[in-house]
Amino acid sequence: MEISKISNEFIVDGSLISYKRLNGGNINLTYVVEYLCGNAAKAYVLQRINKQVFKNPDLVMQNVVAITEYIGSVNPDYPLKCIRTKRGGYYFVDDQGEFWRMYNFVKNSTSFDTTDNLSVALNTGLAFGKFQNYLNEFEATKLNVTIKDFHNTKLRVKSLIDAVKFDEFSRRRYAESEIEYLINNQNRAVTLCDLLTANKLPLKVTHNDTKCNNVLFDKDTLKPLAVVDLDTVMPGLCAHDYGDGIRSMASTAKEDEENLSLVDFDFDKFKAFTKGFVSQIKHNLTETELSTLYLGIEAMTLELATRFLCDYLQGDIYFKTEKPLHNLIRAKNQIELSKKIAFHRSEIMQFISNI
Repeated sequence: MEISKISNEFIVDGSLISYKRLNGGNINLTYVVEYLCGNAAKAYVLQRINKQVFKNPDLVMQNVVAITEYIGSVNPDYPLKCIRTKRGGYYFVDDQGEFWRMYNFVKNSTSFDTTDNLSVALNTGLAFGKFQNYLNEFEATKLNVTIKDFHNTKLRVKSLIDAVKFDEFSRRRYAESEIEYLINNQNRAVTLCDLLTANKLPLKVTHNDTKCNNVLFDKDTLKPLAVVDLDTVMPGLCAHDYGDGIRSMASTAKEDEENLSLVDFDFDKFKAFTKGFVSQIKHNLTETELSTLYLGIEAMTLELATRFLCDYLQGDIYFKTEKPLHNLIRAKNQIELSKKIAFHRSEIMQFISNI
Protein backbone atom coordinates (compact mmCIF):
# COMPACT_ATOMS: atom_id res chain seq x y z
CA MET A 1 0.00 0.00 0.00
CA GLU A 2 1.31 3.45 -0.87
CA ILE A 3 2.59 5.76 1.86
CA SER A 4 0.29 8.51 0.63
CA LYS A 5 -2.77 6.29 1.08
CA ILE A 6 -1.65 5.13 4.51
CA SER A 7 -0.90 8.60 5.83
CA ASN A 8 -4.25 9.87 4.54
CA GLU A 9 -5.98 7.37 6.84
CA PHE A 10 -5.05 9.66 9.74
CA ILE A 11 -6.76 12.89 10.77
CA VAL A 12 -4.40 15.54 9.42
CA ASP A 13 -5.04 18.90 7.81
CA GLY A 14 -4.10 19.72 4.24
CA SER A 15 -2.64 17.69 1.40
CA LEU A 16 0.40 15.43 1.37
CA ILE A 17 3.32 17.11 -0.39
CA SER A 18 6.28 14.88 0.48
CA TYR A 19 7.55 11.95 2.50
CA LYS A 20 10.92 10.44 3.23
CA ARG A 21 12.11 7.34 5.00
CA LEU A 22 14.28 7.66 8.11
CA ASN A 23 17.04 5.07 8.32
CA GLY A 24 17.64 5.08 12.08
CA GLY A 25 16.35 2.40 14.43
CA ASN A 26 16.65 -1.39 14.43
CA ILE A 27 12.98 -2.30 14.73
CA ASN A 28 10.23 -0.19 13.11
CA LEU A 29 9.95 1.39 9.66
CA THR A 30 9.68 5.18 9.95
CA TYR A 31 8.75 8.01 7.57
CA VAL A 32 8.40 11.75 7.93
CA VAL A 33 5.36 12.90 5.96
CA GLU A 34 4.68 16.56 5.22
CA TYR A 35 1.31 18.17 4.58
CA LEU A 36 0.49 21.61 3.18
CA CYS A 37 -2.40 23.37 4.89
CA GLY A 38 -2.99 26.79 3.37
CA ASN A 39 0.44 28.37 3.12
CA ALA A 40 1.94 26.40 6.01
CA ALA A 41 3.60 23.00 5.96
CA LYS A 42 3.22 20.59 8.85
CA ALA A 43 5.15 17.37 9.39
CA TYR A 44 4.18 14.10 11.03
CA VAL A 45 5.98 10.87 11.87
CA LEU A 46 4.45 7.76 10.28
CA GLN A 47 5.59 4.34 11.52
CA ARG A 48 4.95 0.72 10.66
CA ILE A 49 5.11 -1.37 13.81
CA ASN A 50 7.31 -4.47 13.49
CA LYS A 51 4.98 -7.41 14.13
CA GLN A 52 7.89 -9.82 14.34
CA VAL A 53 9.01 -7.99 17.49
CA PHE A 54 5.68 -6.74 18.81
CA LYS A 55 3.25 -9.62 18.43
CA ASN A 56 0.27 -7.53 19.61
CA PRO A 57 0.60 -4.01 18.15
CA ASP A 58 -2.81 -3.05 19.51
CA LEU A 59 -1.51 -3.60 23.06
CA VAL A 60 1.56 -1.53 22.21
CA MET A 61 -0.65 1.35 21.14
CA GLN A 62 -2.79 1.10 24.27
CA ASN A 63 0.38 1.66 26.29
CA VAL A 64 1.67 4.46 24.08
CA VAL A 65 -1.61 6.37 24.19
CA ALA A 66 -1.96 5.89 27.95
CA ILE A 67 1.59 7.10 28.60
CA THR A 68 1.51 10.13 26.29
CA GLU A 69 -1.87 11.25 27.60
CA TYR A 70 -0.80 10.80 31.23
CA ILE A 71 2.44 12.75 30.81
CA GLY A 72 0.51 15.43 28.94
CA SER A 73 -1.83 15.72 31.91
CA VAL A 74 1.02 16.35 34.38
CA ASN A 75 3.20 18.37 32.01
CA PRO A 76 1.23 20.74 29.75
CA ASP A 77 4.38 21.46 27.71
CA TYR A 78 4.84 17.81 26.73
CA PRO A 79 4.94 17.95 22.90
CA LEU A 80 4.40 14.34 21.82
CA LYS A 81 0.89 13.36 20.70
CA CYS A 82 -0.61 10.37 18.92
CA ILE A 83 -2.73 11.18 15.85
CA ARG A 84 -6.15 9.55 15.55
CA THR A 85 -7.26 7.72 12.43
CA LYS A 86 -10.36 8.56 10.40
CA ARG A 87 -11.75 5.15 11.34
CA GLY A 88 -11.34 5.78 15.06
CA GLY A 89 -8.52 4.72 17.34
CA TYR A 90 -4.80 5.37 17.03
CA TYR A 91 -3.58 2.85 14.48
CA PHE A 92 -4.43 1.75 10.95
CA VAL A 93 -4.15 -1.81 9.59
CA ASP A 94 -3.38 -1.94 5.86
CA ASP A 95 -4.37 -4.59 3.29
CA GLN A 96 -1.33 -6.70 4.19
CA GLY A 97 -2.20 -6.66 7.88
CA GLU A 98 0.57 -4.21 8.78
CA PHE A 99 -0.01 -1.82 11.69
CA TRP A 100 0.66 1.88 11.19
CA ARG A 101 0.57 4.80 13.64
CA MET A 102 1.29 8.50 13.45
CA TYR A 103 2.71 11.15 15.78
CA ASN A 104 3.02 14.87 15.40
CA PHE A 105 6.53 15.93 14.36
CA VAL A 106 8.09 17.90 17.23
CA LYS A 107 9.17 21.28 15.85
CA ASN A 108 12.74 22.54 16.14
CA SER A 109 13.84 19.17 17.47
CA THR A 110 16.89 17.06 16.81
CA SER A 111 18.31 13.76 18.02
CA PHE A 112 21.73 12.18 18.26
CA ASP A 113 22.74 8.57 17.64
CA THR A 114 25.84 9.15 19.74
CA THR A 115 27.44 12.21 21.28
CA ASP A 116 30.65 13.47 22.85
CA ASN A 117 28.86 16.57 24.11
CA LEU A 118 28.61 16.34 27.90
CA SER A 119 25.61 18.69 27.89
CA VAL A 120 23.76 16.22 25.66
CA ALA A 121 24.82 13.36 27.93
CA LEU A 122 23.54 15.26 30.98
CA ASN A 123 20.27 16.14 29.25
CA THR A 124 19.77 12.56 28.07
CA GLY A 125 19.93 11.40 31.67
CA LEU A 126 17.69 14.31 32.64
CA ALA A 127 15.11 13.34 30.01
CA PHE A 128 14.83 9.72 31.12
CA GLY A 129 14.88 10.71 34.78
CA LYS A 130 12.02 13.15 34.15
CA PHE A 131 10.18 10.45 32.21
CA GLN A 132 10.24 8.16 35.23
CA ASN A 133 9.42 11.04 37.56
CA TYR A 134 6.34 12.05 35.55
CA LEU A 135 5.13 8.46 35.71
CA ASN A 136 5.98 7.77 39.34
CA GLU A 137 2.30 7.78 40.34
CA PHE A 138 1.19 5.81 37.28
CA GLU A 139 0.38 2.24 38.31
CA ALA A 140 2.90 0.17 36.36
CA THR A 141 0.81 -3.00 36.46
CA LYS A 142 -1.89 -1.29 34.36
CA LEU A 143 0.44 -1.38 31.37
CA ASN A 144 0.41 -4.23 28.87
CA VAL A 145 3.54 -6.36 28.68
CA THR A 146 4.39 -5.79 25.01
CA ILE A 147 7.40 -8.12 24.98
CA LYS A 148 7.10 -10.90 27.52
CA ASP A 149 10.17 -11.39 29.75
CA PHE A 150 11.96 -8.50 28.04
CA HIS A 151 14.40 -8.00 30.93
CA ASN A 152 14.11 -11.48 32.36
CA THR A 153 17.86 -11.93 32.19
CA LYS A 154 17.70 -15.48 33.49
CA LEU A 155 15.47 -16.43 30.59
CA ARG A 156 17.81 -14.62 28.16
CA VAL A 157 20.69 -16.74 29.46
CA LYS A 158 18.60 -19.90 29.13
CA SER A 159 17.71 -18.95 25.54
CA LEU A 160 21.39 -18.57 24.77
CA ILE A 161 22.19 -21.96 26.28
CA ASP A 162 19.41 -23.53 24.19
CA ALA A 163 20.64 -21.78 21.04
CA VAL A 164 24.13 -23.10 21.71
CA LYS A 165 22.78 -26.60 22.26
CA PHE A 166 20.72 -26.75 19.08
CA ASP A 167 23.13 -24.70 16.92
CA GLU A 168 20.55 -24.69 14.14
CA PHE A 169 22.68 -22.61 11.74
CA SER A 170 26.06 -24.19 12.61
CA ARG A 171 27.39 -20.90 13.93
CA ARG A 172 28.54 -22.00 17.39
CA ARG A 173 32.09 -22.69 16.24
CA TYR A 174 32.54 -18.99 15.43
CA ALA A 175 31.52 -17.83 18.91
CA GLU A 176 32.98 -20.26 21.44
CA SER A 177 34.86 -17.67 23.51
CA GLU A 178 31.86 -15.32 23.62
CA ILE A 179 29.56 -18.15 24.69
CA GLU A 180 31.97 -19.14 27.46
CA TYR A 181 32.30 -15.57 28.76
CA LEU A 182 28.57 -14.89 28.93
CA ILE A 183 27.71 -18.18 30.60
CA ASN A 184 30.56 -17.83 33.11
CA ASN A 185 29.50 -14.27 33.98
CA GLN A 186 25.76 -14.81 34.13
CA ASN A 187 25.63 -14.17 37.89
CA ARG A 188 26.64 -10.55 37.29
CA ALA A 189 23.66 -10.22 34.98
CA VAL A 190 20.86 -11.87 36.95
CA THR A 191 21.17 -10.32 40.44
CA LEU A 192 18.47 -7.72 39.75
CA CYS A 193 16.09 -10.46 38.64
CA ASP A 194 16.76 -12.30 41.89
CA LEU A 195 16.04 -9.15 43.92
CA LEU A 196 12.78 -8.60 42.02
CA THR A 197 11.70 -12.20 42.61
CA ALA A 198 12.44 -11.71 46.31
CA ASN A 199 10.23 -8.57 46.33
CA LYS A 200 13.19 -6.40 47.32
CA LEU A 201 12.75 -4.05 44.34
CA PRO A 202 9.50 -2.36 43.24
CA LEU A 203 8.11 -2.39 39.72
CA LYS A 204 8.09 1.02 38.04
CA VAL A 205 7.03 2.33 34.64
CA THR A 206 10.21 2.00 32.62
CA HIS A 207 11.14 2.95 29.07
CA ASN A 208 13.44 -0.03 28.46
CA ASP A 209 15.41 1.56 25.61
CA THR A 210 17.13 4.54 27.21
CA LYS A 211 19.45 5.48 24.37
CA CYS A 212 20.43 9.01 23.42
CA ASN A 213 18.64 8.64 20.07
CA ASN A 214 15.32 8.13 21.87
CA VAL A 215 15.36 11.70 23.17
CA LEU A 216 14.31 14.74 21.16
CA PHE A 217 16.36 17.85 21.96
CA ASP A 218 15.76 21.50 21.19
CA LYS A 219 18.01 22.32 18.22
CA ASP A 220 19.08 25.64 19.71
CA THR A 221 19.44 24.94 23.43
CA LEU A 222 19.91 21.14 23.43
CA LYS A 223 17.40 20.94 26.28
CA PRO A 224 15.36 17.70 26.25
CA LEU A 225 11.88 18.05 24.76
CA ALA A 226 10.51 14.52 24.90
CA VAL A 227 11.41 10.87 25.25
CA VAL A 228 10.26 8.93 22.18
CA ASP A 229 10.10 5.30 20.96
CA LEU A 230 7.64 4.22 23.63
CA ASP A 231 6.90 0.73 22.31
CA THR A 232 8.86 -0.99 25.07
CA VAL A 233 7.37 1.03 27.94
CA MET A 234 6.35 -1.62 30.45
CA PRO A 235 6.54 -2.47 34.13
CA GLY A 236 10.21 -2.81 35.01
CA LEU A 237 13.08 -1.84 37.27
CA CYS A 238 14.55 1.63 37.56
CA ALA A 239 18.05 0.12 37.47
CA HIS A 240 17.35 -1.40 34.05
CA ASP A 241 16.58 2.01 32.53
CA TYR A 242 19.54 3.63 34.26
CA GLY A 243 21.90 0.81 33.37
CA ASP A 244 20.92 0.71 29.71
CA GLY A 245 21.33 4.47 29.50
CA ILE A 246 24.86 4.25 30.85
CA ARG A 247 25.65 1.23 28.69
CA SER A 248 24.76 3.11 25.52
CA MET A 249 25.92 6.59 26.55
CA ALA A 250 29.27 5.83 28.18
CA SER A 251 30.67 3.49 25.56
CA THR A 252 33.39 5.09 23.45
CA ALA A 253 32.28 3.17 20.37
CA LYS A 254 29.13 2.26 18.48
CA GLU A 255 27.46 -1.05 19.30
CA ASP A 256 28.76 -2.63 16.09
CA GLU A 257 32.33 -1.32 16.17
CA GLU A 258 34.56 -4.21 15.10
CA ASN A 259 37.82 -2.75 16.40
CA LEU A 260 37.52 -3.70 20.06
CA SER A 261 40.49 -1.53 21.01
CA LEU A 262 38.16 1.44 20.47
CA VAL A 263 35.62 0.14 23.02
CA ASP A 264 36.08 1.72 26.45
CA PHE A 265 34.07 3.25 29.30
CA ASP A 266 33.85 7.06 29.18
CA PHE A 267 33.77 8.14 32.81
CA ASP A 268 32.89 11.77 32.02
CA LYS A 269 29.79 10.79 30.04
CA PHE A 270 28.87 8.32 32.77
CA LYS A 271 29.01 11.12 35.35
CA ALA A 272 26.98 13.50 33.18
CA PHE A 273 24.18 11.00 32.46
CA THR A 274 24.11 9.88 36.09
CA LYS A 275 23.82 13.43 37.41
CA GLY A 276 20.91 14.13 35.08
CA PHE A 277 19.05 10.87 35.72
CA VAL A 278 19.51 10.52 39.47
CA SER A 279 18.74 14.19 40.16
CA GLN A 280 15.21 13.64 38.84
CA ILE A 281 14.31 10.37 40.54
CA LYS A 282 16.43 10.02 43.68
CA HIS A 283 13.58 11.22 45.91
CA ASN A 284 11.35 8.46 44.50
CA LEU A 285 13.79 5.59 45.05
CA THR A 286 14.01 3.17 47.93
CA GLU A 287 17.40 2.65 49.56
CA THR A 288 17.68 -0.71 47.85
CA GLU A 289 16.88 0.79 44.45
CA LEU A 290 19.53 3.46 44.89
CA SER A 291 22.17 1.03 46.14
CA THR A 292 21.60 -1.34 43.21
CA LEU A 293 21.67 1.18 40.37
CA TYR A 294 25.20 0.08 39.50
CA LEU A 295 24.00 -3.49 38.97
CA GLY A 296 21.82 -2.18 36.16
CA ILE A 297 24.90 -1.17 34.15
CA GLU A 298 26.44 -4.63 34.32
CA ALA A 299 23.12 -6.41 33.85
CA MET A 300 22.10 -4.44 30.76
CA THR A 301 25.47 -4.75 29.07
CA LEU A 302 25.69 -8.49 29.64
CA GLU A 303 22.01 -8.99 28.76
CA LEU A 304 22.36 -7.17 25.44
CA ALA A 305 25.51 -9.12 24.62
CA THR A 306 23.51 -12.29 25.36
CA ARG A 307 20.64 -11.14 23.14
CA PHE A 308 22.96 -10.28 20.24
CA LEU A 309 24.77 -13.59 20.49
CA CYS A 310 21.56 -15.57 20.82
CA ASP A 311 20.10 -13.82 17.78
CA TYR A 312 23.26 -14.59 15.82
CA LEU A 313 23.04 -18.29 16.72
CA GLN A 314 19.32 -18.37 15.86
CA GLY A 315 19.80 -16.89 12.39
CA ASP A 316 19.37 -13.12 12.97
CA ILE A 317 15.62 -13.09 13.51
CA TYR A 318 15.24 -10.08 15.83
CA PHE A 319 17.81 -7.35 15.15
CA LYS A 320 18.29 -5.88 11.70
CA THR A 321 21.64 -6.85 10.21
CA GLU A 322 23.55 -4.99 7.54
CA LYS A 323 26.60 -7.18 7.09
CA PRO A 324 27.77 -10.75 7.71
CA LEU A 325 28.35 -11.61 11.39
CA HIS A 326 26.69 -8.34 12.40
CA ASN A 327 25.10 -9.73 15.57
CA LEU A 328 28.28 -11.59 16.52
CA ILE A 329 30.21 -8.34 16.11
CA ARG A 330 27.70 -6.59 18.34
CA ALA A 331 28.01 -9.32 20.98
CA LYS A 332 31.82 -9.09 20.98
CA ASN A 333 31.50 -5.32 21.34
CA GLN A 334 29.21 -5.50 24.39
CA ILE A 335 31.34 -8.18 26.03
CA GLU A 336 34.37 -5.91 25.72
CA LEU A 337 32.37 -3.04 27.21
CA SER A 338 31.28 -5.23 30.13
CA LYS A 339 34.93 -5.95 30.90
CA LYS A 340 35.73 -2.22 30.97
CA ILE A 341 32.71 -1.53 33.20
CA ALA A 342 33.82 -4.22 35.66
CA PHE A 343 37.29 -2.67 35.75
CA HIS A 344 35.76 0.67 36.90
CA ARG A 345 33.24 -0.94 39.28
CA SER A 346 34.44 0.66 42.53
CA GLU A 347 34.73 4.14 41.01
CA ILE A 348 31.25 3.90 39.47
CA MET A 349 29.65 2.76 42.70
CA GLN A 350 31.41 5.49 44.67
CA PHE A 351 30.21 8.22 42.31
CA ILE A 352 26.58 7.05 42.43
CA SER A 353 26.62 6.87 46.23
CA ASN A 354 27.93 10.44 46.50
CA ILE A 355 25.15 12.08 44.47
